Amino acid sequence: MNDRRIKTEEEYQNSLKWLLEKAEQLEHPLLDDHTRAKLMRQYDFVSDRVLEYQQRESESDPEPKETDETQDELTDWLDDE
Repeated sequence: MNDRRIKTEEEYQNSLKWLLEKAEQLEHPLLDDHTRAKLMRQYDFVSDRVLEYQQRESESDPEPKETDETQDELTDWLDDE
């Protein structure tokens, strides 16, 4: 398989969006087994690249800074319940 790495925050964010979209597709009951297996291999590949990126980022910045935007997102999430 291709040994691509996620190198930028933009690629990371795009990969996360892709994973969400494909997770929805994988849950579709009419998806045939061949397509599901192929999509699952792709999903696993991208998921592994995301985890590698997260690990590299955490090693380079051991204490991530929480931004006001992150705090607002968390507050919005908590308010939804």
